[in-house]
Amino acid sequence: MSRERELWRRLSEGSKVVTQDRSSQEIYNQLMEINEEAFGHGFYEVAYHALAAALHCALEFEAQGGLTALEQRAIEQKDWIDTHASEHSVSSQSASLHGNASVYTSLAKQIRTRQLMQRRDPPHR
Repeated sequence: MSRERELWRRLSEGSKVVTQDRSSQEIYNQLMEINEEAFGHGFYEVAYHALAAALHCALEFEAQGGLTALEQRAIEQKDWIDTHASEHSVSSQSASLHGNASVYTSLAKQIRTRQLMQRRDPPHR
């Protein structure tokens, strides 16, 4: 079985990413681990989607620290891809050929915007 299929198998069968008795913090942590593993195996799209999903979990538990870690990781991974895999479809170089920014750049901007929104309008509980 390919590494990518194995990762997806773990996601869908063994890991049970979403259950009612797990907190958004626990799911966030797992998504960050999945991101790291996927990125390490060169599955940059999977890694990106794990970060994007982790963003939604961080918003659930309103973690500024979680958002900061997400933004930093998105930027670091974008920079790594741009340096070591510039031909990959998620690289800044590839995106610019189509008049776009890298999905990682877009995600980092989205995270930054959410941070600013949380600081400006803290939740009322």
